[in-house]
Amino acid sequence: MEEPKDKTNNVPTLRDAYTYFKSAKTSLAKGTIDTYDGQILNKLDDWLDISLNDISKSMISDKHKEISKHSKAQANATMRALRSVWNYCRDSFLDDNEDFFN
Repeated sequence: MEEPKDKTNNVPTLRDAYTYFKSAKTSLAKGTIDTYDGQILNKLDDWLDISLNDISKSMISDKHKEISKHSKAQANATMRALRSVWNYCRDSFLDDNEDFFN
């Protein structure tokens, strides 16, 4: 009987996913990359070494509330940047069964 595969080692961290995103999305304008750098690398810096699977909806909600205390626009922009990276990497790192590639 085949052992179940442990996919946890294949799940990229936010840092890895963002690095991949920037290297693959060469058509993004420099201004967009600069904005995303500010959002991902500064506002989400405490999440950079967390795997994408470990970033929960409640963490996202809490982070949005935290950033909103200073600026709702920045909170929304940060979550848009995260969503862009997440969706791009989700399509890139998952197989047809939505499991992370080995």
